[in-house]
Amino acid sequence: MCDVTIGEDKENTMDSTIQRTNRVVLLTNWFLDGFLLLGYIAEYLKGGKSFFYVLVFFLLLIVPMALAQYVYHKEKNSTRIKFITITGFFIVYSFVLFTSTRLLVFVYIIPIILNYMLYFNLRFITWSVTGMVVLNLGRVLYLYFYVGMNGSSITTDYTIQMACVILVAVALYVTTRLSNQYNREHRRKIEQEQDAKTQTAEAVREQMVALFEQVERQNNLVVEFNNRLRAQTGSFENMTASLQKLLSKADSIRDISAHQLEGNATIENSITDFQKVQDTTKEHIRSSVGGIAEIQNQTGSIEEMVLKVESTVSDIKVQSDRIRNSVELIVEISDKINLLSLNASIEAARAGDSGRGFAVVADEIGKLAVQTGESISEIYKVLDNSSRTTEEGVTVIQNTASIIRDMLQYMQKNSRKIEALQESVINEEQYINIIIHEMKKNMELAQHIGSETDEQKTSITDSSQMISILNQSLFEMLDSMKELSATSEEIHSRADHVVQRISGTM
Repeated sequence: MCDVTIGEDKENTMDSTIQRTNRVVLLTNWFLDGFLLLGYIAEYLKGGKSFFYVLVFFLLLIVPMALAQYVYHKEKNSTRIKFITITGFFIVYSFVLFTSTRLLVFVYIIPIILNYMLYFNLRFITWSVTGMVVLNLGRVLYLYFYVGMNGSSITTDYTIQMACVILVAVALYVTTRLSNQYNREHRRKIEQEQDAKTQTAEAVREQMVALFEQVERQNNLVVEFNNRLRAQTGSFENMTASLQKLLSKADSIRDISAHQLEGNATIENSITDFQKVQDTTKEHIRSSVGGIAEIQNQTGSIEEMVLKVESTVSDIKVQSDRIRNSVELIVEISDKINLLSLNASIEAARAGDSGRGFAVVADEIGKLAVQTGESISEIYKVLDNSSRTTEEGVTVIQNTASIIRDMLQYMQKNSRKIEALQESVINEEQYINIIIHEMKKNMELAQHIGSETDEQKTSITDSSQMISILNQSLFEMLDSMKELSATSEEIHSRADHVVQRISGTM
């Protein structure tokens, strides 16, 4: 494209030069021809020339000039104008040379031919000066031999005339040749400089095109990165919402653990009371068989305590079931957190260097989820053991109640069964001790659950804060990416302006 533009510029410059030269040549010919015509009209008025002579001179002058003017009007940069004008002037010049005896008329051709040097055409100048020399030589021979103008003084004039014509011809030829050579060298140098400029401009244009491509690629990367940041921001918001839900569930677990601790305290109080009753029962059995009546009086109290223990153990079982359900819910939430952490790690890996900080947070969340799952699994095992122990305690208490009832019946029937009753009481004490031990363990586990829940709540709160900070950082990065995109567009616009200026210069 640049070569075509340069070629068109060269052609336009050449056409403009030819057009100006044609205009100068036409003006010079009109001036000289008009000057000669005025001179011959003056001679006609003085009687030196006839009207027919002046008319013929006028026709020989006006016809080629009018034709040349017409061609110039149609096509100002036509190369035919120089041939038409020089041919017309040679005709007029030949007419003047061979119809006048004045020796100085030969100089009319010299200023005309000087104008044609503007075309820088050596061949044209050569033919023109050759025609000038031939015409003048023919005129000298014509005047010398045919007209008889061959005096000694006029012979010198002939010699001066031919010497002048030949010297002018040689000077015009040499000058045209040297000027053409200089013009070619100068034009070659200009073309070389123009080629160098063109190559430089082309190299600059190629670099600018490459810059355009880089800027466009950068814009695409910025847009893609912005889209990923927006998607990542949405993931963070979803993760924050999930953490808030998990935090709410942790509060619920802590409340349930508190209720369980209260229930365990009630059970402990009930078991303490039952131990007191049991001690009293053993004391009565050891003291006397006659105390059976008093023990029977205590039977209603014992049965009431047994019922209270059964009710309390049933409440413990209900609380254990509720804790089991809560633990299952926490396990499900822990699995979701682990899945969210895995997704976050994948998105951070896609984001590259920009997602390293988020990858660390996602990894920490994943570790926390694993630790939470392990703690919950331990709690689940403890609850399972507690549930089984509670069920066993319920069974033991039920069996104990049945034994006590049977014991009372046996005591009413036969006092000899007191020993068996005492043995049953001893067995009962052993079972109650087991229940007390397991309930203490259950209370310790409940306290541990509460402590772990508080730690989990603290970790979740810290993670939520970290995600909020990271989310804010992502928004700041998004703003920076927008500024980078605007800068890239400005670079692209300025580079495009530079390329347009370079193309205009080329």
